[in-house]
Amino acid sequence: MRILAIDFGKARLGIALSDPTQMLATAHPFLPAQKSLDLTVQALLTLIKEKGPIVKIIVGLPIHLSGHESPMSKLVRTFAEKLETAAEMPVILWDERLTTAQAEKSLKSQGKNRKKRAALKDSESAAILLQSYLDSPLV
Repeated sequence: MRILAIDFGKARLGIALSDPTQMLATAHPFLPAQKSLDLTVQALLTLIKEKGPIVKIIVGLPIHLSGHESPMSKLVRTFAEKLETAAEMPVILWDERLTTAQAEKSLKSQGKNRKKRAALKDSESAAILLQSYLDSPLV
C-alpha cells in the first residue's frame, strides 16, 4: 500500500509516492492545477486510481518559519478537506517548511539548469515532504 504526497500550488501540484513498503519517497511528474479546487480534486482522483492502491495522502501545509500559518494555509486546508471527502481516505497535513529550498538545493547539486529545476521543484518538494513523513517517529 502506497502513500501519496502533494505539494499544493495554485499553478501546479508536486506529486510524490512511497514505495509499497512505505519506506522510500519518489518524485513523480507534477499535476497542473485546474480552474477550481473541485476540478483539481477530480484530477487527483484519476491519478490515485492510476497509481493505486493508495491508503493515505499527505498534503504540505505552508507555515512561516515563525511557526505561524501563511495566507495559503487556509486554501490548503480547504483543499485537503475536499480531497479527504472525495478520496474517502485519510488526508494528513504535514509541515512543509523549507522543502522548496531543500528541493532547489538538491536539484542544483545534480547539475539541473534553472529551467529544469523549475519543472522538477514542486515534485521534488513533495518527495522531501513525504520522506519526512515516512521517517517521522510519530508515524
